[in-house]
This record gives sequence, structure tokens and C-alpha cells, in this order.
Amino acid sequence: MVGESRIMTGDMKVYLRQMVPEIYQYKIWELVFDIAHDGVSYDTLFYKARKYNPTIVLIEDAKGSVFGIYASQTWRESKDFYGTGETFVFSFKNTKFVRVYKWSKKEELFMYSKRNCIAAGGGGMFAVRVGEDFIKGQCGICTTFDNELLADEEFAVKSFEVWGIQ
Repeated sequence: MVGESRIMTGDMKVYLRQMVPEIYQYKIWELVFDIAHDGVSYDTLFYKARKYNPTIVLIEDAKGSVFGIYASQTWRESKDFYGTGETFVFSFKNTKFVRVYKWSKKEELFMYSKRNCIAAGGGGMFAVRVGEDFIKGQCGICTTFDNELLADEEFAVKSFEVWGIQ
């Protein structure tokens, strides 16, 4: 891994590596975007992540919950959903285990992003959405992943990172 995470522990790294498709488990993971260093611009996120496919989005909320998105395609501004069935969402209930929610095959609403938000999942609600200026977000139950809530329905973002896999 290239870069230091403010969110991911050693155990979390091990669990996440086991969850991504096998072809990416032994590739280099690089910290591409961190709001603590790069600011709170989606334009900056899209620019810095443009060369990476796939990516992992890690979010820590103000209550210490850690959750995120394995994004199968490059993040970009789009008016439509995109991505593939390899996309999944996850949450760490503690550093001892990870809950992973893969594609349910009920909806093909994987990734969504605009100049003021990014999100994953659909069909009812987003599984996770981070809004303008990376300050607040929402979690919901969606049919794309048949997930449980990843964190509180409304949350305050403490840390937000994007890891590119090469």
C-alpha cells in the first residue's frame, strides 16, 4: 500500500483485500484522495481518481463507524448510474470483522456521482451517499445490494478516503 490511512487499520486492510476480486488482491493500493489533504472538492476527487479502476472509498463518521464502497469503475461526474456487478458496499462493525453486501441482481444501480455527491446502490434508497462538501451523508437499505444499514441513516463525515488499485 502506498500512503497512510487515517481510517483503515491493519486488520481492515486484510479483510478488504480478501473481499475484492482476486485479480486485485495482490495489486498496489494507493491513497488517491483524502479530504484531510486534498480538500472537499468533488472535481478534485474525480481528477485524482481518473486513472484508477477499481477504487475503494472509505468513510469514517463522527461516531467512529467505518464503511464504504468497492467501486468497479472510475468515479466521474454522471447524470446516470454506472458501474458493474463487481461493485459492493461494506461496513466494519468493529475491527474484528467486515460485513459485505454484494450485488443482489435485483437492480443495476451501482455507482452514482455528480459535482456535489457520490453514492452507491439504488432501488429505494442509496446504500450510502456522501453529500456536498463531504460534511454529511446518508445510509439506506437498497435493493441493489440487499444491505442492512451501513451506519446511521444520517451521519457526519469525519474522514473520507479513496484508494486506487493498480
